[in-house]
Amino acid sequence: MKKILFVLFILIIIIGVVIFVVFRFKTEKIINPQDFSKYGIQSEIAKKEIEKLVSPEPNKNIFGSILRISNQDKKFTLQVYIENQLDSSKSKIVPLDITIDPADEFYQDKLLPSGFGQKKMTTVKAVFNDLKIKDFIGIEFKKDKKIIHLPALF
Repeated sequence: MKKILFVLFILIIIIGVVIFVVFRFKTEKIINPQDFSKYGIQSEIAKKEIEKLVSPEPNKNIFGSILRISNQDKKFTLQVYIENQLDSSKSKIVPLDITIDPADEFYQDKLLPSGFGQKKMTTVKAVFNDLKIKDFIGIEFKKDKKIIHLPALF
């Protein structure tokens, strides 16, 4: 009986030492972006993927900042940032031309007084002329219209 306990004790000690050594000297391998091609991982964003990301499809949201506004043509250019999470140096900023149709809607959040010196955030209708260069906006594409969310006014 003592021999069995002694063998179990030695086995537990050996297992404990092995576990300690494994966790003590375990290192994480961090892969450099240059190593991606070595492992067969493509880190470049393909043109097809970019076109798919910024295509105006129904039930899709796109966010970006306004680069240019054309009041005569009722259109603006949106800068859309596409982040490459594998290699941030290969992230892209893509221009996207948006034409405004009569059915499109503009909304903006405004801080309005609600009584007793307090204010309340409310969404109100806006117009095309409320757009400003460098504004960060969101566009929600629906089947028959676009809903454009302008930055909040405080």
